Amino acid sequence: MAATEAAAPPRTPLLFDAVPQLAKRVPWCGLGLQHSAVQPLEVLGRAIGHSSLWIKRDDQISSVYGGSKARKLEFLLAEAVERGSDEVIAVGTTASHQCVSNAAFCPGLGLRAVSFVAAQPLTPAVRRNLLLNRYFGAEVVAAPDYEVLAALVGERLKANRRAYFTAPGGGTPLGTLGFVEAALELALQVERGLLPRPDRIFIAGGSTGSAAGLALGLRLAGLDTEVHLVQVSDPAFCSEEILAGLERDTATLLRERIPELKPTQALRPPTFDTSVHAPGYAVPTQVALDALRLTRELEGIELDLCYTAKVMAALRAYVKAGGDAAQRESILFWHTANGRDFSSELCGIDYRQLPSGVHPAFEDPLPSFGLGADYRRECENA
Repeated sequence: MAATEAAAPPRTPLLFDAVPQLAKRVPWCGLGLQHSAVQPLEVLGRAIGHSSLWIKRDDQISSVYGGSKARKLEFLLAEAVERGSDEVIAVGTTASHQCVSNAAFCPGLGLRAVSFVAAQPLTPAVRRNLLLNRYFGAEVVAAPDYEVLAALVGERLKANRRAYFTAPGGGTPLGTLGFVEAALELALQVERGLLPRPDRIFIAGGSTGSAAGLALGLRLAGLDTEVHLVQVSDPAFCSEEILAGLERDTATLLRERIPELKPTQALRPPTFDTSVHAPGYAVPTQVALDALRLTRELEGIELDLCYTAKVMAALRAYVKAGGDAAQRESILFWHTANGRDFSSELCGIDYRQLPSGVHPAFEDPLPSFGLGADYRRECENA
């Protein structure tokens, strides 16, 4: 069985190939994304006691900026262009990948990117992603919390009626179509024999759009695969109710455009896993740190402590607790973080070019979160 695939995508989304009527009824723009590779994690699988463990490499989906957020932006930014917008507002925390992805891909479409960011626990990712916003040319607007952030966004939208607003994580029905498309991409890879049909997909839950889109896309593709959402963000953005509502609203969006289309529910309802969320969003944990280091040492693949390392920690716990039933499953880990190394590009950027409100992120010492020497070494190498 072939281990990887990284071919250029077709001129139109697989979703449009499957439902041609959608091509004229749903906005989409190509951002040069690849069909992300799939490969077995044989060494890691043996180490955790599992014989069919696979990974979907969305971390390598683009040479501009990796990670799954770009899948949603192919639909969201197309709508911004269609509406004649001149700037696109992304909101998140100071380490938001949604904000960085928006900043990375807007310039190629002639759009100005604006990142509205709220404070989060201080980690190396905060510093890196703030600098990445600067590197890609985004305007950064900082706030101490989401309440203040919402007020600032409202003022901006009143001041510029041509601005396009993207919800946190791109978690709207239109953005969720990016992961309906992703499920069809996976189905094509299964059909080509690049991996066995997964019984279970582990994926991070930030705004739930990725899991909702996968559930609908798997339904369209006829794949009997369970989506296992691992909660990493707070309940205000990630809950079972939000997941169910976004899945329902995305199905409604499709049916409104194509009445005869009936992707009304997943073949299997998604699993909502809260096991690794505590002690809260973006707080590094020992189980996540252990998962990050094990994946790096055995497979040479980098995870991030906020999202993907927590998902891998949940996967390890699931395999350990599941016994023979879990062992019989083929499991796919969906790597949603950026995998491109920007260390050399960021060396020459002075953080003082960013708004003064985020300067403490670079001037204050990084907390240890009680994790000891291993975490301190990770911070030094970040």
